Amino acid sequence: PTSRARDVAEDWICISRAVQSAERLERGMLAPQATAFQLGDDLLERALGAMQRRGVLLAFRLSFQTVHGAVLLGDRRRNDRLADEQLISISLLCDQLAATIGNKIESTRRFQVERRMIQNEKLSTLGLIASSLAHELRNPLSSIRTIASLTMEELGPEHLNRQDLAIIVSEIDKLSQTTTRLLDSARPPDGESIAVSADMVISKLLTLLTPLAKQLHVEVRCSLNCPDVVVRSSEASMSEVFFNLIKNGIEAATGRPNAWVQIASQMMGSATICLVVSDNGPGIEEGLLECLFEPFVTGKAAGTGLGLFVVAERVQEIRGSISCQRNERDLSTEFRVTLPICE
Repeated sequence: PTSRARDVAEDWICISRAVQSAERLERGMLAPQATAFQLGDDLLERALGAMQRRGVLLAFRLSFQTVHGAVLLGDRRRNDRLADEQLISISLLCDQLAATIGNKIESTRRFQVERRMIQNEKLSTLGLIASSLAHELRNPLSSIRTIASLTMEELGPEHLNRQDLAIIVSEIDKLSQTTTRLLDSARPPDGESIAVSADMVISKLLTLLTPLAKQLHVEVRCSLNCPDVVVRSSEASMSEVFFNLIKNGIEAATGRPNAWVQIASQMMGSATICLVVSDNGPGIEEGLLECLFEPFVTGKAAGTGLGLFVVAERVQEIRGSISCQRNERDLSTEFRVTLPICE
């Protein structure tokens, strides 16, 4: 803010602080109702001076539960003062305004609690459906893996398609681990936590996702600077986190001029690694940012609202943190994953 804006803000704060100790303040004199309150002479003098500078004639207190503030009235066109009855009426209106704001805040909080309860019920139902679906998927996945493994052996180690089949087998193993987790009522983290390189996991994922990006005309930029840094996690959990983030970035940037997705890693201090997935898509609506990682919250027309919820759960399991923000420099959307490193 500019120097003038800071001065104006300081004056508003000064008036508001003073009027919190009084029912109202009137420029040039202390209102009779305020004499019972022992306002500090310095605060009162500064507040009345601020009212003079900003053309404020009267300041009324707003106070109800968690609502605290002030209503400021400017000079009247006529130079007469308001009658006592008018002042009392305005004071009552200010009390009603504070109560209305307080009730609105309370109803909003109540609505959020009810919304979370409904989401929890949906998640409970979804868990039952997912367990049933996971049970039905295990046998087909086992069959696909067997066929891919046999085909890979028949082709031999030198065949060009052997690496593609190896990737298929690896992805099927990840799906099998996911179905096993769904069938486990406790849903523990998948696999044993080991030291894994985040850069290595992302490099493997780019082998799968770069063809998709090319198909959608999205440039993939990569700046992985921590190849030797490892975190305490399983490879499957790390893959789940960054597969979702990178794929979301590719889909968000699709159709934009000079569309791109960037993945970068860098150290933050000596014990933390920061991984950033950014894209130049249209961005996320302000209303979604606060609840972006909650279940069933999505900005996509055909989205389920579970992808980022699962990502946040996995990051929490690794004892890390995730946030989403808008980069004002190039207007890109950034997902920042911060993870503790291990020796």
